[in-house]
Amino acid sequence: MPPMQVVPVFKLYGEERGWPTPDLLHCESILQRSSLYEWHIRVHQHAEMVQLLYLHQGRAEIEIEGATAVMTASCIQVVPALCIHGFHFSPGTQGYVLSLALPLLSRFENQFGRPLDVLSVPQCVPVGRSRGHMHTLFSALREEYCEEHDAREMMLYSLLGTLLVWLNRQCRPAPPAEDKAERKRSMMRHFSRLIGEPLPAASPAGGVCEANWVVGHALKLFMPRVLWL
Repeated sequence: MPPMQVVPVFKLYGEERGWPTPDLLHCESILQRSSLYEWHIRVHQHAEMVQLLYLHQGRAEIEIEGATAVMTASCIQVVPALCIHGFHFSPGTQGYVLSLALPLLSRFENQFGRPLDVLSVPQCVPVGRSRGHMHTLFSALREEYCEEHDAREMMLYSLLGTLLVWLNRQCRPAPPAEDKAERKRSMMRHFSRLIGEPLPAASPAGGVCEANWVVGHALKLFMPRVLWL
C-alpha cells in the first residue's frame, strides 16, 4: 500500500510549504516564530485560516489593513481570513498565536447554531480581569497541541470551544461591511468555508459528477458578484 499523502491545511508565515496537520489548527508561542525574524512579522495574509494573537506581556505593534495600533495591555487580536496584517514585538514579549483552519471553525459554528461573527472582523479584545484565565487556557492549548496525551483531540477541541465561547461573549455582532474591499473579503471567507464543508453522501456512480456540477455552478453565481462589488 502506498504511503498516505499528507495534505497541507494552511501555510504559516515564513513557511514555503503548507502546514501538514490533521488537527486543523496550529498553536505556538510568540517567541517561537517572531524571534526568528527579529521580532518583526511583516505584513501578509492567509486565505484559508483565522488567527488569534494573545498578548500576555510585553509590547506589540499591530498593523491591520493599513492601520497600526500599539498594545501593551493583555488582549486577543482577531485576524480574519484574507485580512492583511503584520506584527512588531518588543524582544521578550510573551503570548501565543493560534491558527484555525476554516473547516474547523465551520464545525464549531454548527455547534453554536450560528456564525461566529467575532471571527469575521479584525478587532482587539481586551482581556482585563480574565488575564490569568486566558493565559492558563492558551498555555494548556499549546501543551496539548505539542504532546500526544490520551484523548488529545477531545481536549484540544474542548479548550478551543471554551476560548471561542469566551470571545463570543465579549463582542457585539459584527457591523455590516461598508467598503467594497471588505465586502469582497467577507464573501470570499464565506465561500472558503463552504468549500471546506464535507459534501453529503452520494452514490458512487454520480457522486463525483454531481459534486463537480455543484462547485462549478456555485462559481458561476459567485464570481460575478465579487468582480462587480
